[in-house]
Amino acid sequence: MKPSLTIGMLLFCFFAAMHMAVASETTSMRCNGSVISVGDSKADVLTKCGEPIYKEKVGHQTTGRVTTGLKSLNSAEHEYEETETDREEWLMNVGSGQFFRVLTFEGSELVKIEKTKERAE
Repeated sequence: MKPSLTIGMLLFCFFAAMHMAVASETTSMRCNGSVISVGDSKADVLTKCGEPIYKEKVGHQTTGRVTTGLKSLNSAEHEYEETETDREEWLMNVGSGQFFRVLTFEGSELVKIEKTKERAE
């Protein structure tokens, strides 16, 4: 087996175990002296916290809606809009002795912050 493949598999197993060992959910957390909250963008999180130790795409969602033009609802002026959103989870180490955090993004928006049961060394 290639070393990079082995490391990737180990990280995946570690991330899966961390995700199963989630202790609690919160709406904000401290990171490098700053605070991030649900609703923040990926760019804000990266600026305040730095790179995660692991990222994983965990889903993809396509949603659609019917919109109408300026004419009445009975007219044939209906349009259909689709929006595609990726769901991604980041594993964050926020400091020695602190619990790891799992951050969940839908598109570029932070939608969930979970504290794991495992502590960083």
